[in-house]
Amino acid sequence: MDNTYVIGWSRKASDGWWAKRAGRRAWGRDGVKSLGHHPCPCPAAVVERRQRTLRLVEERCVYPITKDEDSSSEEAERQIAVQAQSEEYKFDSNEAMLEAINCQKAQMT
Repeated sequence: MDNTYVIGWSRKASDGWWAKRAGRRAWGRDGVKSLGHHPCPCPAAVVERRQRTLRLVEERCVYPITKDEDSSSEEAERQIAVQAQSEEYKFDSNEAMLEAINCQKAQMT
């Protein structure tokens, strides 16, 4: 999809030199600059691109995390940190994070 960019994250991101190299590889030197040269798509095109992107992600058997689900995960981590009387807590696996997200969803319904 031309002029469509998807941004992701990792639970255990690389750091230092390796992270810089990965960033350059993903965007190239002028990747971010190129965003300013394209007009904003109309709202209908944005909706259609999001739907196409989600279909592609789901076809590849990847579990996409929405912004709301990410917030649920962060809230669950905060609650665990408070219970453990710790300054911070981070889930150590994707499975644990997804379980917490699903628990939060179940509580909301």
